Order: sequence, then structure tokens, then C-alpha cells
Amino acid sequence: MTDSPTIEAVILATAEIMAVPIKSIKGKSRLGHIVEARHVAMHAAKIFTGASDRQIAKAFNCASHGTILHAIKQNEHYMTCHYGKARKEAMAWLAEQFAKEAELPELRGQISLPFMVGQPTNIKTAHA
Repeated sequence: MTDSPTIEAVILATAEIMAVPIKSIKGKSRLGHIVEARHVAMHAAKIFTGASDRQIAKAFNCASHGTILHAIKQNEHYMTCHYGKARKEAMAWLAEQFAKEAELPELRGQISLPFMVGQPTNIKTAHA
């Protein structure tokens, strides 16, 4: 079994799937699609890396680990809403990717949804 993915790997994968620059994900912008990607990346980092909230906060240039707790809470909330489809698809895709890389079959399908089949095709435009 390989090691868990790094926080940077999660940020990179989230940036690619959600079409948001890494610099923006780590930045302080409050634009909706950037905040959405940042929350997904923070939540995924918590799930897939095993890192502490403080370690994740440091990687995202946050002043406090409370920011991570808030992002996770917000992401979990929006994933239950009908307008949270992009977040749900991104989290499902990330779960599939990191389950394969870390050889953790228990993560596969952890967040997947009935409409998910393979890699999401319209995730980059879903939040535009």
C-alpha cells in the first residue's frame, strides 16, 4: 500500500477538476467558484491525507484551524443541497482518484452518487 496523498496533491487535483488556479485556492478571494473549490480542497485534504486541521490550515495559508472546520461544515452542508452538484461531483471524483492511488478500496464510492459514472465531464462549467 502506498502512502496517503499529500495536501498539495489534493489541492492540485481539486484545482484541475474545478478549473481554479492553485494560487486562488490558497488565496483569500471570496468569489463563489473559488470559495467552492477551496472548501472542496480543504474537506478532501481532511478526508484523504490524515493531516490535522492545523497542518491543513498551514498548507492553505490560513490564520487558524477554525477556517478548516468552517470549510468542512460548509462543504458538507452544500453537498446536501440541490445546487451543490459541482461539490458532490468533485468530492466523488477525488475519492475515486485517491482511493486508487492509496490503494484504499474502502474509500471508493464513499461519496459517490447515483449520477456519477467515471470522471465528471462538466464539472469545470458547473460552477460558472
